[in-house]
Amino acid sequence: SSDLAELKKLVEDINMPNLGIQIDPANFIAVGTGDPLAALDILAPWLQGVHIKGATKPLTPDVWGLEPMLDHSELDLETFLDKLWKTGFHGPLTIEREIENSPEMISDMKQSYDYIEKCLKKLEII
Repeated sequence: SSDLAELKKLVEDINMPNLGIQIDPANFIAVGTGDPLAALDILAPWLQGVHIKGATKPLTPDVWGLEPMLDHSELDLETFLDKLWKTGFHGPLTIEREIENSPEMISDMKQSYDYIEKCLKKLEII
């Protein structure tokens, strides 16, 4: 996408070794703006962190999609993690769950952690 190309150019123009990018692959799906796998092709050299959460495509324009649990997400996490690790990334994966003050927050975070761990083990990353 042109936004990714502009971001790449900006980082290249600034050209500082301590400048990096944090990516949230689910937002590409939830906003309907692109393919998180294609974003890896463009941004991989600068990735320093990844947010992990579930997402669905928006049902109507200008409205974000939903944030389901990872195992019900339209983000193919296993494929994303496989490609991410093949780029040489070994930075942090941060679980994100946007349900403020919900009693389910802790159990949802644990379920997300377990799902990520399952994917990483299946890919023999851990």
